[in-house]
Amino acid sequence: MAPQTKRFTQNFIRNWYQSLMQEQIDTARLDALVRSQEMINKGAKAKLSTRSGEFSGWVGIGEINYRFPQARTIFNVSSG
Repeated sequence: MAPQTKRFTQNFIRNWYQSLMQEQIDTARLDALVRSQEMINKGAKAKLSTRSGEFSGWVGIGEINYRFPQARTIFNVSSG
């Protein structure tokens, strides 16, 4: 991974990748990884926090397409 990538983000990417490589994909685990990553990154501003319950909209890849080039770079660097 790129040296400037935060350790918790590196761990998230590794765990996400490992989860996707399983024969049976555990979507509950993937959901938990995403929630955890958002809480670490955003703290009290996290939309997926179960504490507030204020955000009820769909959260998915369509909403975060603007970050895809950055994610691709991180993945490509980590893959060699």
